[in-house]
Amino acid sequence: MQLVSMQQNATMSSREIAELTGKRHDHLMVDIQKMLIDLDLDAPSFSGSYKTEQGNTYPLFNLPKRETIILVSGYSVTMRAKIIDRWQELESQSVAMIPQTYKEALLALIHAEEVKEQLTIERDTAIATKAQISDRKTATALNTASQAVKRANKLESEIGRCINHATILAVRNATGIEYAWQPLRKYCKAFDIDTNTVHDERYGKVKSYPARAWMAVHGVDINGLFGE
Repeated sequence: MQLVSMQQNATMSSREIAELTGKRHDHLMVDIQKMLIDLDLDAPSFSGSYKTEQGNTYPLFNLPKRETIILVSGYSVTMRAKIIDRWQELESQSVAMIPQTYKEALLALIHAEEVKEQLTIERDTAIATKAQISDRKTATALNTASQAVKRANKLESEIGRCINHATILAVRNATGIEYAWQPLRKYCKAFDIDTNTVHDERYGKVKSYPARAWMAVHGVDINGLFGE
């Protein structure tokens, strides 16, 4: 299983571009620097590095699709074709990254949370050690963390169901039948049963009712409905 690919964050390294086009990497780096200046873009925002087998570190650039296409627009037709074919390959792989089952979506959610936590740790460490980070890099890191939270919330709304709890929408989508939430709420209150709250893009938050309530009120076995 692969995770949902945020295509706006996908990049191609200058090393891969050099390999596809047959250009020397140092010459390609010069072309990229000139392009970024002409486009009035901040070069450090696209900067990265790589290590050789000998342990030496060298700079590189990571370019989004737009900047990659602009870069090779002045190259030969053959070079442009190789770059475009590679981007199409990357994007076709991205389509296969959507979770297809509850289990895959849950794993994706866990991964998104782990990414968010790691970004937070790195940010706090940088602050604590008074690292010299440019405003642009700091903004990029915070934006990446924000996107991780949004992805996690989206996945939560898609997986508001399990063998123990389920939302009205999840059961309706699985059975094709409309169910009233009021009897479920009344039952839970009467027997002092806790309900879960999950994210929902339409209402912000919705209730996820326990399996016991679903069976008692509507005769729905969510264990059998959503179990692996």
